[in-house]
Amino acid sequence: MTLQHPDAGGHEAFVVLADADLDRTLHSALWGALDDRGPCGVAARRIVLVEAVAERFLARFTAALMSLGSHAAAPATTCRTLALPSEAALRETLSACSRTVAQGAQQRLGGARDPGGACHLQPTLLTDIGPDNLAYRQAIAGPVALCFCVRGDDEAVDLVNDPAFGLGATLYTRDTTRGRHLAARIDTGLVFINDPGWATTRAGQATAYRGLSIFGASGAGTPVLAIEARL
Repeated sequence: MTLQHPDAGGHEAFVVLADADLDRTLHSALWGALDDRGPCGVAARRIVLVEAVAERFLARFTAALMSLGSHAAAPATTCRTLALPSEAALRETLSACSRTVAQGAQQRLGGARDPGGACHLQPTLLTDIGPDNLAYRQAIAGPVALCFCVRGDDEAVDLVNDPAFGLGATLYTRDTTRGRHLAARIDTGLVFINDPGWATTRAGQATAYRGLSIFGASGAGTPVLAIEARL
């Protein structure tokens, strides 16, 4: 018998609380949503915004996405171009975006081919995605960010935990004690506080092995490890 670790990533949550540092959060959201063309297993597919900060974040995030273009790099040197790996993959993503809008979501940006090159997709931002929308529980491959607005911390945790899959989550707040308490309530492998971390940081490299070891050894429960990034 061979022990296997299925990849449950691609629909990770990126939570922005009301007291988050928007400058830092915006930089990380761009990296999280677009790293490795979006299909990165721990890409920030679901951006969860507390309503007190939602419109300010969306206005700046939309402007930042518009400034990228398909050949530009996000504010991280590891971010690849926004091309999909094949024509078939691009068509599938375009179809998924159209279906999401048909089911009630708002398309704030993108959702179309980019003329800059073969299989390129414009940076895409979808909002107002309800629980009955397929995109609520299914990831869309490529440089597509899905944004959700919630009323407060409890509602944010409920949304992150539904659907119940994902490799990790990121949470932004100036109050790291509050962040750690919320992280303990999130059912996922890892929760990063104030850093998109994952496998590109020392913390991500160290905890990736730790997470596999824990799951492989016990097979029960969900370990939560809150990692605070320090300036």
